[in-house]
Formats: sequence, structure tokens, C-alpha cells
Amino acid sequence: MTAPLGVLLLLVPVLPLLLALPALHSRLYWPCHLALLPAVILLAVPATFSFELPWLLFGTGLGIDAESRLLLAMSVVLWAGAATLVLTPIGQPAGKRLKTFFLLTMAANLGAILATGLVGFFAFSTLMSFGFYGLLVDTGDEAARRAGRIYLGFMIVADLVLFDALLVAATNTGDLGYEAVHNALARSSASGFYVSMVLAGFALKAGAWPLHFWLPLAFRAAPAAIVLLLGGVPVAIGLVGMLRWLPLGELAFPETGMGIQWIALVAVIYGTVAGLLQARSRALLGYAVIVVTSLFIMILGHGLEWPATGAVIQETAHQFILTLGLTLAALVPASHLADKITSRLVLKPLQLAGAAAAALLLALAPLMSLSLARIPAAGDPLTADSTMVTLWPWWTLCTTLLALRWLYLLTQRQQPVVTIPAPMTGAVWNVLLAVAYTSGLLVAVCSDDPMSVVDDVWKPLLLGVLLGVSVWWLAVKNRVPLIPAVTPGDFWLILERWLGRGKRWAMSMGYQDLPRWRTSALAATHRLLQVRAWQKTLDASERSLQGWSLAVTVLLVLGIAIALLSA
Repeated sequence: MTAPLGVLLLLVPVLPLLLALPALHSRLYWPCHLALLPAVILLAVPATFSFELPWLLFGTGLGIDAESRLLLAMSVVLWAGAATLVLTPIGQPAGKRLKTFFLLTMAANLGAILATGLVGFFAFSTLMSFGFYGLLVDTGDEAARRAGRIYLGFMIVADLVLFDALLVAATNTGDLGYEAVHNALARSSASGFYVSMVLAGFALKAGAWPLHFWLPLAFRAAPAAIVLLLGGVPVAIGLVGMLRWLPLGELAFPETGMGIQWIALVAVIYGTVAGLLQARSRALLGYAVIVVTSLFIMILGHGLEWPATGAVIQETAHQFILTLGLTLAALVPASHLADKITSRLVLKPLQLAGAAAAALLLALAPLMSLSLARIPAAGDPLTADSTMVTLWPWWTLCTTLLALRWLYLLTQRQQPVVTIPAPMTGAVWNVLLAVAYTSGLLVAVCSDDPMSVVDDVWKPLLLGVLLGVSVWWLAVKNRVPLIPAVTPGDFWLILERWLGRGKRWAMSMGYQDLPRWRTSALAATHRLLQVRAWQKTLDASERSLQGWSLAVTVLLVLGIAIALLSA
């Protein structure tokens, strides 16, 4: 690798870090777009290369290959679109603090994609978590601050869990590169603990069910530019971490693999039901993420159960993450536009057509991952032994129902806001739709047997459309019972309520009950000490111990007892 390529690779995360300083980005035009320039140039260089920095963070490195190039391209598109919305959300420039958090999160996200080892990935993902917390709470809205607090708490727990996994890897090998760690864990007795820690930590970072509570809240409360990044930054990096840290193809973990497949099955059912009961289009997208990522986790569980498929899944699952990030990003501007519309009549036919195209993109999101499910072929005994494989195409039924519900919510009165967003939002939406459809078509065309995937999907897709149309017709006829909407955060609200009661009980114990009990106990002890019988007994005992004979006898008895016990 030549020196210019190494400098270019290093500039991808370093330039956004430098521009995060207010003294620099306040003197530049379009600093958030300028920070992406090294990444754009790196994408134009077709070579695969890397370099190591043994003096940095106990040894880390940066590199780019075919898989990381896909993720880097997705991130460039999303960050460029988000930077445009940040600069012109409603025609007003962003503040210095928001730009600083924005650039810090961008640098960490790009660095995590290019990291070639566990230490670098952990450091960048931790920085990204704290930077994204700043993006969530920067608006000052109470709902955004609440979502940010929950997100930060989950990220702290995730980093602690992943640090434990990192220590396990470090005790087994001095080289913390991905391949070296996988090979070392194949000979280690702590591999099961390592896998459990990695799954738990990155499930927290990706908002996977049942550790999803921060995700719907963030979709509901964050600004549109930040919501646009949710699928391609924190969720995507969590899924990438699972792929890179887990020893897929090295060891078989049948119980763990089957267990997370069942968790994924419950997650898709729960995400679908909770998403259909949402009253806001953006909140529904949070549950759509849970449904789609549950399919990814099920595929991952299949790879842990069968190592023969794990290696292939590790190589091709980046296409799934690419499709997920771009699809969710294409849905966010449509929801943002709908939030600013005060009447159905304002929703023009072209906007309805774009919304329908985005809804179709959501419905077909699992289609892009079904090529992974067909590895190995359907007649292979590995696939035949997995009872979950037959359920994979039916994820399309769930996403179709969610897409129809999302499309219905777009046409409803959202909130009484008269400000029409800047035309730049519509332009970003069109670009993201075009890029998402192009990437989806490329993934479908490059699959081994695209027509077989279509054959698996058209039945659930048609069934979802029929169910959606039937429910809509019954709703028009007023034959559907009124079902209360689920508040974003669902079970977290119940947990938060019980935690609040526990906190109030503990506070009352600390400030009221315990001091009262202490006073009562001291008073009772004082009254006992004032009894004459006790005083006489204590005085007699004290006078007896003053005698030398009794004191020496007690001392000898204690010495004999100590000698017997020590022997």
C-alpha cells in the first residue's frame, strides 16, 4: 500500500474529527459535506488495502474491502442527505453544537466501518454512541431528552458488556484483529461466554427486541435529519458488530443459535402488532426496524447453529444492512413531510406516488435478505433440519401490513403545523428513493436465483395487500372495533412507572421511615439502659471481672480455645 492511500484512509475519520471543532467548522461553508470528501475519494479508488497502527489503542488498524465499501457508500449517502436537512430543516442554519455532535458521530461511524480489529471498532462505536446521544438531545425538547436519556443508559450497559467480551478476546490472543480473534476463540473454553456478551451488547446498540425501548422513542422524538440516520448509523453498526465480532463459520453454537431464532420469531410478531397500533407514521418506522432486524438476527442464529452457512452469511449479510439503511432513510422524509401537512388536499398526487413507492420499498425489504436464506440450497440437509427457514419469506407479510398502515397514516391529519418544509426535503427524499431502489435491484439481480426468491415472496405480499384492503373497507363501514394506540416505548413505560414507584418508596424509606425507625430504636435502647436491674447486673459483672483470678482464668480459657481451633 502506498503512502497516499494510507493517508486517504486515515483522513476518512480524522477530517470529521478535526472539523468538529467549532473554531474550524464555523469558518467554513458546508463543513458537514466537506467532511465526507475523503470517503467519496476512497470509494472512487477500486483497490483493497489496509494499514495497522500498533501504537494506537493497544493496536488497531483501518482498511477497506468489498464489504466495507458497500457500508461506506451507504453511509456517505445517508450523511450527505442528513447534512442537507441539518443545514436547511425549515430554511434555518444549524447551531454550532449540533454540527459538532454531527461531525463527531460521522467520524465515529466511518471509523467503525473501516476498523480492522475489535479495539478500533469498540472505540469508534463508543464515540458514535455518545455523539448520537448529543444529536438526540440537542433540540431541547422534553421528549427528545427523554429518548436520549434512555438511549444513553442502554449504550453505557452495551459498552460495559462489549468491554467484557473484549477482555475475553484479549486473554486468548494478543492480536485483536477479527480473524485472529475468531481463530483463537475456536480453541478457547470461553467462546460461549464471548458469543453471549457480543450478542447482548450489539443487540442493545441495534435496538433489537427485547432491548428495543430507545428505538421507537428516538424515531418519534428526534428531528427528521437525525431519524434519517437511525437505520444506517446506530442500528447498522450494531448489526455489523455482530457480523465482525462473532466467530461465524468457526464454531457451532446450536443452542444459542436456535434460541435467538425463537427470539427473532417472537420479535417479528410483537413488532408487527405494536407497529400496526401506532398513531404516528414515524413511530411506526421504529417497529418496522424491529421486524426487519429480527429477520437478520434469525439468519445470524442459523449461521451460529450451522457453521457451514455462517461463513457465507458473514460475507453476504452486508447487502442486507445496505438495503435496510437506505430503505429506512427513504421513508423518513415522507413521514416528515406528512407531519407538516395540515390537510389531505395538500398531499398532491406526486407525493402520494412517492409515498406509495416508499411503502412498497418497506414491504419488499425482507426480499433482499432471502437470498441469504437460500444458502445452502433448499434440498440441503442443513436447511432441511432448520424449522425456522420455512418462516423466512413470511416476514414479507408483516412488512406489507406495516407499509400499508404507514401509507394510511401519511394521508391523515398529523398535527396543526402550517409551515411547509423547504423544497430541499423533497429533493433529498427523491434521491434516497432512487438510491434505495437501485441498490435493491442490484442485490436482487446479483443473487444466485432471483426468480425463486420472487416465487417465495409473492404469496405473502398478496395476502398482506388483501388483509390491508379488507381492514380498510371494514374501517370505512365502521365495523372495526376501536383499538387503543400503543405509545412508543411500549413496555418501557410500564417499567418506568414501576421504577418510579420503587424510587418514591425508597425515597420515603430514606427520608421518612428510616429516620423514624432509628429514633424509635434509640429511644427504646435508652429506656432499657435506664432500668435499675440492668444497671445493677452490669455493675456486678464489671466488679467480678476486676478480680485477677477471674480475669486470668478467662484469658487461659480463650488461649486454649484458640490453640485447639488453630490445630
